[in-house]
Amino acid sequence: EEVIIAMKQACQALRRDYPAESGSYAAVIVNSPQHTAFSINCGDCRVGVRQGKHITWISPVHTLATSLNSTESEAPEQSPNRHILTRSLKAKRFTQPDVIPFEVGQGSIILATDGYWVEHLIEHVPFNQLADDASYLVLFAGSSTARSDDGNWLALS
Repeated sequence: EEVIIAMKQACQALRRDYPAESGSYAAVIVNSPQHTAFSINCGDCRVGVRQGKHITWISPVHTLATSLNSTESEAPEQSPNRHILTRSLKAKRFTQPDVIPFEVGQGSIILATDGYWVEHLIEHVPFNQLADDASYLVLFAGSSTARSDDGNWLALS
């Protein structure tokens, strides 16, 4: 609850400088000794747990394609509607993110933008040929070590 309150306050500070902007985000709060965590997301960024090469995605995706999934014939990640966000960070008004508790176990936590989890992982586009923003952050279990592809992610301990 304290994190959501801080996020609301930060959103209010953005109103002045970014009144028309919107974006997606993912955050994780980890309780290391218990190997438990909370996923916080809004938009098409995702949080998952990686065991070896397999990723179990914890957070939902807030896109029109996901909302229309039951009526469309194609998978949400292949739909052009995956680029239309139904929930996002907006400076004009705060949108409540999804907060989901989960077990980390011995896996690593991965936070990823849609360019990474759709284009790279699902469509198998080589990382250096991606058209969409593709960022990720891996938090290693039982460690304060993190790995990212770029500076879009911030790991606090």
